[in-house]
Order: sequence, then structure tokens, then C-alpha cells
Amino acid sequence: MLLINEPVSIHDYTLKPSDKRKLKDSNIIFYVDDHLETFINKLQNKTLVKLSEVVELLPSRYDSNFSYKIHTTQNDLHIWLSPENAKNIVNQIRNVLCQADPENATKYTDNANLTLVQITKQTEKIKNMLNFVKTKPYIVTHDAYQYFEKYFGLNFIAALSSSHDTNISVKRLMHIKKIINQHKIKCIFSESSNDKIKNLFLKYQVKFQILDPIGSSLTKDNAYFDIMQNIADNFLHCLSQE
Repeated sequence: MLLINEPVSIHDYTLKPSDKRKLKDSNIIFYVDDHLETFINKLQNKTLVKLSEVVELLPSRYDSNFSYKIHTTQNDLHIWLSPENAKNIVNQIRNVLCQADPENATKYTDNANLTLVQITKQTEKIKNMLNFVKTKPYIVTHDAYQYFEKYFGLNFIAALSSSHDTNISVKRLMHIKKIINQHKIKCIFSESSNDKIKNLFLKYQVKFQILDPIGSSLTKDNAYFDIMQNIADNFLHCLSQE
């Protein structure tokens, strides 16, 4: 079962009574990392599978434009946005489930293989899509897309603010405006339609586009593929405009 199936930020999430009941009834719990699901260390007598241990981690980026580290954790934990990491996660889940429930090992293996094929197909599709815009420079409000950007070779320039902080100092705002002019930035990607941020850049004729790294608006069973496709579609939509 999925523990958190509502559009909330895991960074400051507090377990609800219904979540605790789900965890109590679960034998195996898959999670990203102790620094993301900070509530995980309170669980006892459970098989905890940390998925960050089976992927290639990227260090949190240091933004030379503003002289600060974008995230407070040592590593960037948006690991699922790399297709290779996603494959490693699928393999790890399959291995753990097959060992815990050997009677259904064939089902787990078949499902995993199908998912791996889907990831490969979608990855090739996205590569072909973004090949036309991968040199176009852009800015993000929250630096959540490093894995996606590096895998598909996109031209990230800067993040507006550190972590999830939406307050931008005057000094930082001046830096951002300088970067927009210097790199001829046409797109700023945000996780929400924040009118406050938009209003700061009205005269610069930059376009704002929503990116959703956690699928907060999705409810389908194939949400992961929808997340990746929506990110690719929105990058393409904004960066392809003149």
C-alpha cells in the first residue's frame, strides 16, 4: 500500500493516526532516505528498505550564482527522477519481495520486468523529445530536478531560492535579474503558480511553467510514468517557445 497518497511535502510531513495504522499493519517498508522521511527512525520491528542505498546519489548542488548550498542535506534525494535510479529501485523492490514471499516470486519478477521495459521505452521517448531544447537555459524556483536534468542533458542555470524557501532577498533578486539578462532566460519553472514570484519578473518577459516532481495532482496507478512524462512535456512546452 502507498503510505502518503495526497499532495503534501514529505520534507515536513507528520504522520497521521491513519498512517500509523498502515505502518503497524506492514511488514516491509520501502522509503527513500532517513533525511527525507524523517519519521522512519521511530518505527520498530519492521523491515526497512532504504532505496537511496541502491542508486547513484548526486551531491546537493552548490549554486555559484548565489554562494549557497541549495539543499541542507549532503545528497540530493529526488532520486526517482533518474531513469537509471528508477530501474535500480524496481530491481531492489523485486528482490526484497521475492525473498519475503517466494510463493509469489514469479509475479513480482514479471511485474518488475514489465516496469523495466516501460522505463526504457519512455526514456527513449523523452530523450528524443528534449533533444531539440536541451541547450536552452532556464531557472527553477526549487532545485528538485538535478537527476532529470543530468540524465537528459538539460541546461540548468540557477535556482531562485534555497530548498523550499519562497522568500527571496533583495540581493538575491538582483542576482537573479542579472542572470536572466546574461543568459537570456526565457523560462522559470516552479512547483506552484506562485503569483508573488511571478510578479517580481513581469517586465522580463519570462514564462512560468509548472513542474511537479512528486505527482501531487496524479492518482493513477502508473503515476511514476505520468510524473516523468509531465516534466518532459512541460520542459518542452516552455523551452521550445521563442
